[in-house]
Amino acid sequence: MAEAMVAPVGGTRTRDDRGREVALVSLREIKRGSDGETPRVRMLRAALHRRLRRAIREDGRWSLHSIGETIVHVVTFIGITAIAPMLHVGFSGWLLAQIVAHSAFVAIWSTQARKKLAPVLARTALSEGWCGSCGYCLEGLGAQQDGCLVCPECGAAWLGRRITKPVWHQPAVSKPTSEPGFVQTVLGAHASDRNLASDAHGRLVRVLDSRLRSLSDGEYARIDAERRRTIVREVRRVGLASRWVMATIPIVVAMLFFWLSISFAVSKPRVEPGVAIFLSLFAMFFAGVAAYILLGDGFIRPLLAARAFVRMGLCPSCGEDIAAGALDVDGLIHCPRCNSCWRPPDGESAPP
Repeated sequence: MAEAMVAPVGGTRTRDDRGREVALVSLREIKRGSDGETPRVRMLRAALHRRLRRAIREDGRWSLHSIGETIVHVVTFIGITAIAPMLHVGFSGWLLAQIVAHSAFVAIWSTQARKKLAPVLARTALSEGWCGSCGYCLEGLGAQQDGCLVCPECGAAWLGRRITKPVWHQPAVSKPTSEPGFVQTVLGAHASDRNLASDAHGRLVRVLDSRLRSLSDGEYARIDAERRRTIVREVRRVGLASRWVMATIPIVVAMLFFWLSISFAVSKPRVEPGVAIFLSLFAMFFAGVAAYILLGDGFIRPLLAARAFVRMGLCPSCGEDIAAGALDVDGLIHCPRCNSCWRPPDGESAPP
């Protein structure tokens, strides 16, 4: 292969495996690629682009920073709505101001997330054989004495052992054989690109859902029923207290609406009966929100779920049995199926 890309001038920076500051590979260039690539390589490059872009979008979902973003959006919406009539800009001016303001916020937060995730993004590209700085394909390069591969395009040095899933050995990306059902979609039981975590080498990988429904039928049946229940119980414990705290508000609101609907139906059964029905529908809605929080995967941090899977001897990415897996030279558990690497559950030290 002779794929090469021009490293971006300025922009987000990261460090290679020799500690030298280098530019971070551009997502736009990852998606665009270069002339002469085979359809298989283009499909793999597009899959990598989607995974990195999703990681940037989902960053901060589990922190107070995301709550701050929501507050800023709400305050901005209220502020523009309050000021617009004073300026006599009309609906079109109000709509334009909303679009500009919120687009600016999204751009700022995406830039911050990109800077924060720079090492993970670079190592994820490296894990598939692309230079984390310029996107050059590292196939065929020889390792130097320190184990690094030096990119001939930009000079960035990367440890060869971090290439765990080289693009030149990967098959073409196939579409899923079946779509998730309605219940799986609502409860978040189908793993997707939203459930991303970095393994011990910094490579972004998909993490299984807490109920193992993202496994194929054969993979699911291969795990003993008792062990499946134990694994699900262990993973569902992740963030349980946080889920109950988050669900408290919709539970209280649902109880309030149920009480109002019952009181209204009992005290005034012949006066506007539709009001009691309307209040009951509101109660059911908030009860559904609470059920989604408690039963779904939306409030389980993928990284913490991955650690729970490793403790139970299951690869968090593909479901392979790694309970008896030997440690590699870095003291990490290597999954032979998906080539992800995980820190052992006993907490042995391993390089970042």
